[in-house]
Amino acid sequence: ALPIFFREIGHSPCPDMILSAVSQHTKTIRLGFAVIVMTIHNPFQVAERVATLDVLSGGRVEFGMGRGSTNYMVEPFHVDRATERELAGEAAEAVMKMFENEYFPGYKGKHFDLMDRYVTPRPVQSPHPPLWSAASNLSSYERIGEQGLGVMGVTRNSISETKDAIRVYRQAIRGTDPSKMIGKFPNEQVAGFALACCDMDDRVGRDVACAAARCRGSVVRMKSDGAAPTSATICRKLADTSSAKAGVATPAFCAARSTFWPCSSRSEEHTSELQSRQYLVC
Repeated sequence: ALPIFFREIGHSPCPDMILSAVSQHTKTIRLGFAVIVMTIHNPFQVAERVATLDVLSGGRVEFGMGRGSTNYMVEPFHVDRATERELAGEAAEAVMKMFENEYFPGYKGKHFDLMDRYVTPRPVQSPHPPLWSAASNLSSYERIGEQGLGVMGVTRNSISETKDAIRVYRQAIRGTDPSKMIGKFPNEQVAGFALACCDMDDRVGRDVACAAARCRGSVVRMKSDGAAPTSATICRKLADTSSAKAGVATPAFCAARSTFWPCSSRSEEHTSELQSRQYLVC
């Protein structure tokens, strides 16, 4: 569940509603939250939304969580960036307790004081749906592995850089201490999402992509003679540097440059099983 403040990128503010509708017209596709921003939602509501979708879909939910990648996303909710990781951690811990116990015993932390209650419905998947975490930086892959979570990376990096991060992630999740894991079982899976903006007109595609990048704060401040850069300067800079990291062109160009990175895990057999699955995330 993401705020809809990024109109250029098309984030869904209510993925639970969209995926609930999709669940009624599908039978096997996995339905994933990518992601629920844990810093701006009450844990009770998170547990209820995830479990409700799991019931409606017959146990096909993938639960992705994050803390908000930019100030623009979380500022309207007055989230303190200095303590957001701690806040998100407490929220995740509370939700796991709700999934684990038929009667939630309550949770008291620095940021939450939640009363004991029945939290309904119960998820179909036991003890909980597969867990994922967003990774906006390659440095997050190791920490996510130690937590036993699947990793969803937004790949603004080269293939070789991302490959190294995945290697570190696999080492971390395979050697992690179970006491450090957020869930009850590890979910060794990797998803990489490349940013792309396609239009029949190459110039339009680049303009829209540049506007989206500026909105997300992905552009490093550049100064020219002490003055802030113009929009045209930023767009030219992005166009010059982004071709290897994101598709910003016509549909044919994007399709020609696309690479399928299958999910993989500990064995050839499991890799084959993961490749046969289909995922819809929003």
